[in-house]
Amino acid sequence: MKESQPPYKGSENRLIVAFDVGTTYSGISYTVLEPGLVPEIIGVTRFPSQGNAGNAKIPSEIYYDRHGQVRAVGAEVKDEEKIEKAQQQNWTLCKLFKLHVKLPPNPPSIADCNKYVLGELPPTKTVVDVFADFLQYLFSCATTFIQESTPGGLAFWASIEDDIEFVLTHPNGWEGAEQASIRQAAIQAGLVPDTLVGHARIHFVTEGEASLHFCVLNGLNMPQKGVIIVDAGGGTVDLSVYCKNTDATRYQEVAIPKSVFAGSAFVTGEAEKYFAKRFSSTRFKGDVSRMTSIFDSKAKLVFKEDTEASFVTFGRYDDHDEQHGIRAGQLKIARDQVANFFSYSIKSIAEAVVEQQIGLKEKVVDIFLVGGFASSSWLFTQLKVILEPLGFTVLRPDRYINKAVADGAISFYLNHLVTSRISRRIYGAECIRDFNPDDPEHQKRALDIKFSCCAKSELHGGFDVILGKDVRVLESQEFRRPFFLERKTVEELKTVTADVLVYEGRDPNPQWLDADPDNFLHLCRITADTTAACKGLRPRRMNGRKYYRLDYQVVLCLGLTELKAQVCWIERGVEKRSPARIVYTSVDRV
Repeated sequence: MKESQPPYKGSENRLIVAFDVGTTYSGISYTVLEPGLVPEIIGVTRFPSQGNAGNAKIPSEIYYDRHGQVRAVGAEVKDEEKIEKAQQQNWTLCKLFKLHVKLPPNPPSIADCNKYVLGELPPTKTVVDVFADFLQYLFSCATTFIQESTPGGLAFWASIEDDIEFVLTHPNGWEGAEQASIRQAAIQAGLVPDTLVGHARIHFVTEGEASLHFCVLNGLNMPQKGVIIVDAGGGTVDLSVYCKNTDATRYQEVAIPKSVFAGSAFVTGEAEKYFAKRFSSTRFKGDVSRMTSIFDSKAKLVFKEDTEASFVTFGRYDDHDEQHGIRAGQLKIARDQVANFFSYSIKSIAEAVVEQQIGLKEKVVDIFLVGGFASSSWLFTQLKVILEPLGFTVLRPDRYINKAVADGAISFYLNHLVTSRISRRIYGAECIRDFNPDDPEHQKRALDIKFSCCAKSELHGGFDVILGKDVRVLESQEFRRPFFLERKTVEELKTVTADVLVYEGRDPNPQWLDADPDNFLHLCRITADTTAACKGLRPRRMNGRKYYRLDYQVVLCLGLTELKAQVCWIERGVEKRSPARIVYTSVDRV
């Protein structure tokens, strides 16, 4: 029985669109919010060149010509006419581009799988450019489908097209910097304008949390003691652990989510490596790419426990090579060899499940396997073989598991079933401390004393913890950190900035940046207009010097799916707030 959805209480029609840009396949879901009616989650099932009507997924692939112009996207890249033109005109096929947004520090299998897993970006394109081109295409497909499927579609679209809310999904391991890249792609694609209001129409949710919403939405019996959602996709496999709240209607995250690079693309990458080695000195060397593609679309999908051998039909009827297992253009691959293609992914997923139990007060044993890779019978049965003797139960939904993330993203927007999340790292900010000659830590840094504009002795390079690691944080919870600025003029105080740092070392309460410098990273810079806060500031004097001081607080919401920030100050006893812009750069050591 599906989870019941309450009627929409708003007063105006709204449109919510979710884009699940996957490593190998992508999907779109949406809902139309009409006052007094129960929202229905609908999947886009018609795409250009998509021969199988009703298919909710298209390949995450783009053909670019030599000038960097988009020539084919999604199912179009499989069209024989497009393929012929691509060969004649030297187009570039860009796939698996999503993995370029964020790569793990030392991915053990990236090098092994070579360019198949990493994919190649066109010479003139960044990953944001490619992401933008793909989002633009998805938005075009969604526009056409909604206009053709909604009564009065053209009039309805005209009434809402400038105020659409978008939900974009991403792997569990992605945070602010990656979200900023995707938002920039959405702006570049024309989904929203580059304003604070436009930015607010983009919402993010992890693939793991979207999958939880999908499971609840589809009436799966969620265990009271908790569930591990394993969303197995093309590039990443996302693991999230949730328990029900005491009211049994909402959920709380109980472990730091994990994202492992072990999706189905790694299986295909291992197959490609095998084909390249096996046929490197044969006349079939030029057929490796075709073998890989056919294995990926057919043999990989149907491989299961009782499969005796797999076959890849890639050539002509008169292609024979008994020594290399080729008969009538068909390659025979031994069962054990195909199983070996899967071994890295299966091992990585099983290890990640076990690792997530470390630190939990009570072991969570029920696993729901969703995502496109979950349709692999071999993956499912092998995870059961490994994990069930350890006390786990591995289950998977019977239907629509490849729609889990897109549908779940819409449910996330409507329901927000997760009320608290676990902090991933220690968050804080650099601070200035008044020099205390009696403090041993200050004494060690006495040579680094600086003087403020009012001639106070100060030590820079302190670290003020805002939020510790592994802390359960409510969605509504705010974290405040006081700041002050002292400047010679008021004009210098009308814009303030604050840098948020993260600490990834072992010290549970780090106090100084120079104590463990390699483990402090710059996360983002928060900027706000404080012109209103400067009204009424009066000059101060110290040591014969005139200056102005602005006291304010940076307010962080760290329990959401995306970091939010504001700046606040007290004006005549009343708290005032100003919106803040968060700017991410590449994560740098401090």
